[in-house]
This record gives sequence, structure tokens and C-alpha cells, in this order.
Amino acid sequence: MESNEYFKIEIETNYDHQEVFDIKINLDLILAQGYQDKTPLFAISKDTYTPKPGDRLYFLPGVNIPRIKLKDLTLQYGIKTTREIKDATVIFGSDNTASKLSDSRHYYQIPVSIIKDFLELSRDKMDSRYFTKLETALEANDKDYFFGSYNERRIFSDADFPLFKLAIQNPVYKHQKELESITYSSWYNVIDEEDSVILINKLKNTTVKILDEESLLSIINGNDSIIIDEEVFGNLSQMLSSSDEDNHVLAMEIMANCNYKQSLMYLEILFKEFYNTLSRNHTKNHVNFKSLLSYLGKSPSSMSTSIDDIVDSLRHKGVLTVDKLNYIISKYSEYIGHYGNTGIFKVKTITVNEDILKELNVNYEIDVLGEFEPVPVEEPVAEVIEQEEVVEQPEPESSSEDFIWN
Repeated sequence: MESNEYFKIEIETNYDHQEVFDIKINLDLILAQGYQDKTPLFAISKDTYTPKPGDRLYFLPGVNIPRIKLKDLTLQYGIKTTREIKDATVIFGSDNTASKLSDSRHYYQIPVSIIKDFLELSRDKMDSRYFTKLETALEANDKDYFFGSYNERRIFSDADFPLFKLAIQNPVYKHQKELESITYSSWYNVIDEEDSVILINKLKNTTVKILDEESLLSIINGNDSIIIDEEVFGNLSQMLSSSDEDNHVLAMEIMANCNYKQSLMYLEILFKEFYNTLSRNHTKNHVNFKSLLSYLGKSPSSMSTSIDDIVDSLRHKGVLTVDKLNYIISKYSEYIGHYGNTGIFKVKTITVNEDILKELNVNYEIDVLGEFEPVPVEEPVAEVIEQEEVVEQPEPESSSEDFIWN
């Protein structure tokens, strides 16, 4: 079994749980988040993409790249897309790929020792074919546990269920500790669709690097694209503030076709300021706008943006600067002053309103956070290489005796 493959068990009993009438055993790809197995199914590299003549691009599920925007790469480099991983020279994925290939489900980890005891205790309460199926799964399982739902958890560990009553009521039951461990569950990403499993297995066997879609978006929405600066931001804000839906559509098209990275701060602020307008407009489902959402880690159903989200986005894309922080604080100083600390922004100094300042006749303020001491950065000292003085030696005078004539 691969490191991410686990057996999932489903047990069905009759109404009083006295007899098993079905057992299903499935071998699924499960990302065991929160437990010791955190091996990703595949890694998505943040390396840059450099187009090369004849490249064949394969797009994984969750990638939102408008194919029409690839026309310049097609004309310049002869780049094409392919539907077969085996023919690809470059594979692109995104942060949304895993969720497109898997479902999030709630599972309990059921220790193998408990499954074995259950098998013996209920031998005479199930059809031999179910007994054989479970016995075979136990032999094939090289993990310490199976996965199961709340129904299985109850069958194994609830004293009201007679299938396992004997074990629970026995004060010297040897696996009592393992039994108690089934109390808690977690969310897991499960890949059980046949097409998704086939795709994952192909990705495991490919030698082609999987790049983040950002590296391609930065090219197709590159130097020739509009950059949203303070002036363009003001115009877009007016368009999105208007009651004319055509203005909203046009603004969203400009946002979707701008230079994402160089416009990032203003893009995020637009999402914060006009979340309701953007989320109500049908243009949010257009492939170009979905491409922008994918780049920002948003989706048509989840576009809400906080001031902390703005900073996190700038950090994630490596474009956070002091000037950008100053702009954000200046724009949202009233919000921070009203609501106080956020996850990122902290109130360092507190004062009182002007009436009290006048009454006390003092410029009152108090620091609630200590001063941060920046770590001094040493400037690299250029190494001075002392060159030895070279004294030119006079060349000896040559004579005819110095040469050999053939």
C-alpha cells in the first residue's frame, strides 16, 4: 500500500444491531491531515516558467487559465496544450487542485486491534463472505488503523451495541486504550473517484515538474497589461460604486486583464470595498475573472476580503513593502481605531478624545506595546585585494644565435 492509501470500512447491521448484513471495504487515497502521515500527493513548485519553443502544457483540475490568453505564446513559441500527461513538457496546478480531486469527509481512525477483536466477537453474527472480506483486508493492511464513520465508531465502542458489548464490559479487556482512542474524529481529504485516482497515479509516475499556475498567469497578464495604480483604482472604484451594471462588468473585465502582481494591493482593496457588488455580478463566473480569483486564492462563492487578507496576499506574492503598509494603515486607520487589534495590525498607542485632552490640558498618550528593536543588518564589506607590485623585467636582447632555422 502507498503511504496515502488507507482502507475505509463500512458496516451495516440490522435494526437492533444484532447481526451484520453488509461490510464494505474500500481502498482509498486519503490525506491524513492532522496525523503523522502528512505526505502530499504531489508537490506544486513555485519556480518561474520560461516558455520554450514547442512546449506542451497540461492543466490540472482547479487551474483557471483562459485558453484565449495563450494565443501570444502559441504564435511566438508554438506552444500548445495537451489532454495527456504523458505528452506534456510542463504541468500546471493550483491551490485549488487538491480540492477538485478530493472530497472533505469526517472520519474516525479505528485501530487494527479493534477490528481484529470485532471480527472474532461477531464471527457467528455475519455471513461467511463478510467475514472473509474483512479477514482479507486485515491481512492486506500495513497501516495501524482503518477509517470509519460515526456509524462504525458506535458499533465498535458504544456499550449499547451488543456486537461489542462483551469487550466493553470486560474490565480486563486488553485493548481498552485503543478502544477509547476512537472517541475523536477529524476532517480528511479523500480521493475515491476513479478518474481522480488514475490522474493521481499518473502524476506520481511523471518526471515532469508541476508548476503553480501563477508562473503562467504572470506571463499572459504581463508587461503589456494595464497596471492598477492610484488613478486607475479611483476610476474602478467609481465604476463599481455606480448603479449601472454595465460599469460593474467593465470594471471586472479590467481587473481580470490587468497585471496581477503589480496591481495586487489595489486589486485586494477593490475586493474588500466592493465584495457585495462583485459577488452579485454574473461576470464572476467568466473564465477571465475566475482566473483572477484563482490567482488571489478566492472563488466565485468566497470573495470576502479583510485588511489582514490584503497584507497576507502581498506577503504571499512577495510584494509587501513599508510603503504599501503605510497606504493600508492610512486608508483603514479609522477602522483599526474603532475595532482595535486584528491578526496583523496592533494598536500601539492609546489616547483619549479631544474634550478630555482640553480638560486635562495635556497631550495624553500611553504606549501599550513595547518598542520593536530591528535586527541590525550588516552591510557586506567589499574585500580589498592588495596586488603585489609587478616590476617589469627588461626583455633580453635577442641575437641570431637564439633562433633555430629549419
